[in-house]
Amino acid sequence: MINLILSIICSSGNSLIMKLAERKTSNKSSLLLVNYVVAVFFGSMLVLRGSDAIGISQLGQVPVLAAINGIFYVSTFLLLQLNIHKNGATVSASLSHMGLMIPVLMSIFLFSEYPNAAQTAGVLIAIASLIVISVPGRVTGKTKSGSSPTDVCCKAEENPSPQDTYASGYRWLLIPMLICGGMADTMSKVFEAFCDHALEDIFLSLTFLAALIICALVCLLRREKMNRFDVIYGLVLGLSNYLSTKFLIRAIYVIPAYMAYISYGLGVVIFVNLINLLFMHESLSRRDYVGMALAMSAIVLLNLS
Repeated sequence: MINLILSIICSSGNSLIMKLAERKTSNKSSLLLVNYVVAVFFGSMLVLRGSDAIGISQLGQVPVLAAINGIFYVSTFLLLQLNIHKNGATVSASLSHMGLMIPVLMSIFLFSEYPNAAQTAGVLIAIASLIVISVPGRVTGKTKSGSSPTDVCCKAEENPSPQDTYASGYRWLLIPMLICGGMADTMSKVFEAFCDHALEDIFLSLTFLAALIICALVCLLRREKMNRFDVIYGLVLGLSNYLSTKFLIRAIYVIPAYMAYISYGLGVVIFVNLINLLFMHESLSRRDYVGMALAMSAIVLLNLS
């Protein structure tokens, strides 16, 4: 359970770092690039500090899974940016929460991790909580938005735009965004189920390396100029991002994935909302309070054995 709590704290930190960074930089791809550089460096240091050297033949399918995971990471971020541009920030950032249900459902139906009666009620309440949190209402002043439960550095907040108030012809773009975000979360469970746990840091390092390569190509194509704030915030984000993923994988080792993912995702939403309310003085709507109450109820039920 301690790993799950640490993952929630680190992932919430990712969201808050991204939020603070928006005030200083508009080059989100450059910020993400620095983040991945730091994550790869930190992961490589952990690999080198490991015990015996691991041969290529011992890696098995880890490089392939890591490459796929890295593609999902960057794709989620790019699709979120595209959806913000086409469908508005409120709809895109809010609905990104719903990708959480993909690893939860795969945990139950693919990996046969079945909840008991109380936990089933918790899953249903969690779905209700996600719907309350994710379906955007009318914007009435200064509000907040939490972050998604998997790679949070791929999520961004922006001020509501006029696009948020009407439907567009690009709503179908929300579907691949949710799928990529959900599959990025699911890959941690796939690693836990099919790979040697001793390869954990190698899997994470290769994941961020694949994401780094793709992100570098995107930055080159966009010709983004990096500033000092990209570097400063990227340094902190990279460490927090790596640790949030590492702690989540370790939580899945001992906790059923459906329980870990839901508790993780809802925990991040609650934590970020409380930080926004207490320290950033951002108002919460009635919908936010209802969603948080449902989320806390769901977490309690999920932890009943």
